Amino acid sequence: MAWRTAGVSVLIAFLLGTACAPSPAPGGDSSSAVRPTAERKRITAALLTGDLTTLLGTSGAEDDIEYLVHAGLAQLDLKGAPQPQIAESVPSVENGLWKVLPDGRMETTWKIRSGARWHDGTPVTAQDLAFGTRLAGDPELPYRTDPGWASVDDVTVVDATTVTIRWKGIYILADRMFGRPYQLLPRHLLERSYEQDKERFEIWPYWTSEFVGAGPFKVRELVRGSYLLLDAFDGYALGRPKVDEVELRFIPDVNTLSANILAGAVDFTIGNPNTVAPDEVAQLQESWPHGKVVVTNPISDNYGMFAQQLNPSFPALRDARFRKALLYALDREAMNQAIMGGLSSVSHTHAVPALPDFEQIQAGAVRYGYDPRRSAELLEEMGYRRGSGFWEDAAGRRVAFEHWSPAGGVQGRSALVATDFWKVAGLDVQHVTLGPRIEASARAEHPGVLTSSAGGDYSAIWRYFHSSFSPVRENGYAGSNRGRFMLQQQDALLEHWYSTVPQQERTQALREVTRFQTEQAIWMGYMYNPQLSMISNRLRDVAPSSYSNKTFDAHLWDIV
Repeated sequence: MAWRTAGVSVLIAFLLGTACAPSPAPGGDSSSAVRPTAERKRITAALLTGDLTTLLGTSGAEDDIEYLVHAGLAQLDLKGAPQPQIAESVPSVENGLWKVLPDGRMETTWKIRSGARWHDGTPVTAQDLAFGTRLAGDPELPYRTDPGWASVDDVTVVDATTVTIRWKGIYILADRMFGRPYQLLPRHLLERSYEQDKERFEIWPYWTSEFVGAGPFKVRELVRGSYLLLDAFDGYALGRPKVDEVELRFIPDVNTLSANILAGAVDFTIGNPNTVAPDEVAQLQESWPHGKVVVTNPISDNYGMFAQQLNPSFPALRDARFRKALLYALDREAMNQAIMGGLSSVSHTHAVPALPDFEQIQAGAVRYGYDPRRSAELLEEMGYRRGSGFWEDAAGRRVAFEHWSPAGGVQGRSALVATDFWKVAGLDVQHVTLGPRIEASARAEHPGVLTSSAGGDYSAIWRYFHSSFSPVRENGYAGSNRGRFMLQQQDALLEHWYSTVPQQERTQALREVTRFQTEQAIWMGYMYNPQLSMISNRLRDVAPSSYSNKTFDAHLWDIV
């Protein structure tokens, strides 16, 4: 995810020009605003977007809105561990709700919490979960698919509050997959429309102005392209929210959004895109005495390099010694200071710090600090020699390759800095900027090193490195294995990890994956993508982010 860079001086100038104006109404139109009474507690949040097409998204900024208005069986807490929400408890081997059968299949059982209700007062039932999973697994509704569906055998309603999912094999994300809100839908409101008018499914009013969920807040009013007003839901399963209403403004421009924050018109930013670049945070914080910019562990992203393995123009990229030499030649901590303002840290592992077992995983990593001498030793070990400014092979040919990256943002800036480091180290590296519409085949077949963002959650660890996800001609160049590593040993380690249910054993298996990937310099990371939230001092008990979103604890928000 590229950083949204905004010049702080521009923001301050904008603020000075608007500070004397009235506080903006939702969407900037005071005639349409709904004003609360003085006794009601109100929070104004902002989302960096021009419009909202759904209140129940599956990724991106909609996640935060999703958890404001809806609830799932479980949600991920600050440490990335699933906690019960609409369900009484999360299935685990320890509580007997997650069973691994002798034939290698699994069963997971969920029980709906007593008293759980939809916003219209109707009880949430097991039939709602069965209906939601029916839609989520419908191949004709591809935007709601989940890779875990390939492992699901059937979903059985045991009684009014209990559902059992039978699995064809081991799927270690079973407790997370069925926790998401979009897999719990009000059957009494949607089933007839789904069966009679599936073609118009995505544009039903239910997904916007007529939304009925089971979350802490319910929809009062939605004006597309402008604002969303929400009221506290008295019947929320985890208790009525402390705040009476939330106004969510859609602001498409980062300068306008930040100016609203500085002017006190917005209390909190939600959504995944960060409002300002990390290296500008300190300056912005000095201009905002009534709030703070909070930095939290990366949720799912980091930045790194992927060395081509199938068709590199420079074959040495297949040699782990050469990839290690590239890493030793980079001062990645200096890159963090320059590009991230020191708010991040070097990503020695592909896994992100928000994972609950990150420290144990991280302990298995081999680290490559900035050591130009060691870089040179590895190149000499490979038979190269330092010629007139550049490393050369025995025939006098330079060590030369291309370094591809998108333009701008953290990816572009990181690639330019890395290229400069490598040139100083005597490598003839040419930086190539990718256009916004590069073909999948061209990206997959990059001839040298590709700098890119990379997910770091559990599913991403599997998708970015297993051979089956290598983008090749046979699969239409679909897949996240951007280095196209196809190593039997790595596949075996990944498959062992991805088929181990007990948590302690699973963590150890992932630690072994990490050790192999870093010993072989398969993962070549720069730094993690920290999450930045702008929070007014008038707010209390607002956690800036959980593993998955910024609104997971919205029922606990309060005002000082």
